Amino acid sequence: MQRLTPTIAVVTLGLVISGCATREHPAAPASSAQARLTDQTVMAVNWVQQSGEISALAYQAFSLIARKRRSWSPGPVLG
Repeated sequence: MQRLTPTIAVVTLGLVISGCATREHPAAPASSAQARLTDQTVMAVNWVQQSGEISALAYQAFSLIARKRRSWSPGPVLG
């Protein structure tokens, strides 16, 4: 039994170390992340093109500028 204990310890240690090792596949996560980024970009562009919120914000911004421009009076000409 004393002779098996070191062998069992070495085998157990080897299994623990190999079980903790991670296998990295750099091509798969990168392509997955790139595909997700592309999908998000397409969805963002579609949202900007079709959303009512963007249209309302643009309308508010332009009408605010138009009101401010109408209220401006020409100042004295310096020269």
